[in-house]
Amino acid sequence: MGEQKREQQHNPFVNALRRHSLFVLVLACYLIASVYLAFRIAPLAGPDEVAHYAYITTIRTTGNAPPKFQQNEGHTKRLEPPAYYTLVAIASSLADDKHSPEFEPNPFYATLTSHRGNLNPVLRTSPMLIAARLATVVFGLLGLIGLYVALAQWLGILPAVCVAALLALQPSYLYFSATLNNDIAVVSVALWFFAAAIGIVLRGGSQLKYFGLGALWGVALLMQANAIVLGLALPIVWWLEHPEGAPLATEHSGGSSRLRVIIDSLAGFAVFYGPWFLNRLILAGPFDSAPTAWFANSHRLYMGLALVAGATTVLWLLARKPREDKPGFLKKPGLSSRLTLLLVLALTAFTLYRLVVEFQKAQPEARAITLAQIPSTATQTTLRYGPDQAIELAAIESPPNTQGTQGQLVDVPLYWRALKSPQHNYAVRAELVVPNGLQPLQLDEQITFPGYGYGTSLTQDWREGDLIADAISFVPTTTVALNGPTRAVIVINLLQLPAPPTQTLTATLPVWRDGAAVDFPSTQAITVRPAQPLSLPNEFVLPTPPQFAESIRLDAISTRWADGKLRLTFWWQATADVPTDFTIFTHVLNADGTLLAQSDGVPNAGLSPTLFWRTGDVIRDEREIEMTRQSGLTLALGFYDSASKERVAAAQAGQPLQDNVFRLPLP
Repeated sequence: MGEQKREQQHNPFVNALRRHSLFVLVLACYLIASVYLAFRIAPLAGPDEVAHYAYITTIRTTGNAPPKFQQNEGHTKRLEPPAYYTLVAIASSLADDKHSPEFEPNPFYATLTSHRGNLNPVLRTSPMLIAARLATVVFGLLGLIGLYVALAQWLGILPAVCVAALLALQPSYLYFSATLNNDIAVVSVALWFFAAAIGIVLRGGSQLKYFGLGALWGVALLMQANAIVLGLALPIVWWLEHPEGAPLATEHSGGSSRLRVIIDSLAGFAVFYGPWFLNRLILAGPFDSAPTAWFANSHRLYMGLALVAGATTVLWLLARKPREDKPGFLKKPGLSSRLTLLLVLALTAFTLYRLVVEFQKAQPEARAITLAQIPSTATQTTLRYGPDQAIELAAIESPPNTQGTQGQLVDVPLYWRALKSPQHNYAVRAELVVPNGLQPLQLDEQITFPGYGYGTSLTQDWREGDLIADAISFVPTTTVALNGPTRAVIVINLLQLPAPPTQTLTATLPVWRDGAAVDFPSTQAITVRPAQPLSLPNEFVLPTPPQFAESIRLDAISTRWADGKLRLTFWWQATADVPTDFTIFTHVLNADGTLLAQSDGVPNAGLSPTLFWRTGDVIRDEREIEMTRQSGLTLALGFYDSASKERVAAAQAGQPLQDNVFRLPLP
């Protein structure tokens, strides 16, 4: 047993793993997050991912780089060097589909979008795309290792782990690592370039080290034309590694002269970049052979120069350190370093958790569930869609507290059931409307696919008997003025798309409920509150407002005669949550108390039942009573329980009102 333990202690691999175990943990967190995103980010949704994917498929199908490739939007990738695309094409050959699949276009991309997603240009992913993304994840992994090596030999292990952890779960780094792009590849090689440069400045160079430094520059330039700026760092390394003023031919640092290290560096560069340069020079001409297209974006030049300036400062600081210092790998960390590391690792774990949770919220994917997984709070709808009633909206779940607010996101879970295997991909048209008579008032409309088209959410992938959990999100518009908490209903329709290439909406599927066709498939009622509470008009405020049921107060009232009608506007305020459904009675009495006309009903034309009212709500209630104007009229109003018909207690200035009625003389 002791002999085995001693062997483990002398095992270089085990010792290295122990010494760098914290960094291995950081890499594990990075891999979890990046692989998750590689599967979950919508296909071809990354920056220029369509163009990068086309470059890769061109290499796979023709064996050559595209002599002239132009993306639909006009952006070109034909000047990009092929190293990244070739390596990814080889890696993606592990996928089943050898040739580029025919992606099904998303007809709503860039025209109709949803609050949660629908930003994917195509509807389905492919094994080749996933394999290519995972190859890009590996480039991101190599970049983190290069950063760690660079900093560990300078600052020590713990500071290097801290910086690597901060980069590993940086959202932009993860996003680029999980999508197709050559940016993460050139960053990876550039980090190894600077790791090699730091090693040379700290410990001195050799012929092989300078050859490798030049080779890394060539590889970086084969990844992306932006890497041309790394060449500016080479003379800085040459100058810092050799004493100032030393002749070119003077032997120094292990027998390497300045002239010799320059030749070695350029030789390493030429070996890797030279063949591609000559190839493009012969086949494409002088312009396409050099990375001159990179300079078309001047901001990139400035960013590159800033990077080299920062790297120069770091290398200059390193050059000032005595060479006999202990390498950073052997430095003993202090207490502050340990505390900083613990903080960074805690932040890394928290970021990983939040990343997965927030991304799932931002881009929810429809998923298959069992009947037992439908919450008991969901409401059954029994709406069926299509001539053959192949799809059923089995249930819909109310948002929290069955309410939302103008301008704020409201999530509404849906539960679909495939009664038959659908033959088409149907789009979901979800509306949030106020049922205001013959012309419903639309607060929001979303047109997308189940699960926003992610993963296996498309209806054509459903099979008979499948139960699918979905969700739709609304943001009630703020352009519509609401008179207080307003009853709105969710209307769900399915739209059928025609065959490509037209990709325009053709028809709304017929909807059935309990065997009967319905034209207005409303599903669930929710309360929508104004973005800001209504304000009271000062000119109509009552000096001593009456109180009803200890939860409702009449703050203001406007009365006027027009067109043979008495037009009334009330401003009610909820002084507490109203637990009961009340009806307002509005009576017009003559001088001897005889009832001449009345207008009873739910506030706000039935759209703001008192059950919706919460503390602080202000409700604007308009009413009209047809009658001729007379003198000596009195307005009598109050509330009664909609179920029992009993009047609600009314008081004013702390004193009960007669018959629980508030009376006001009419002009």
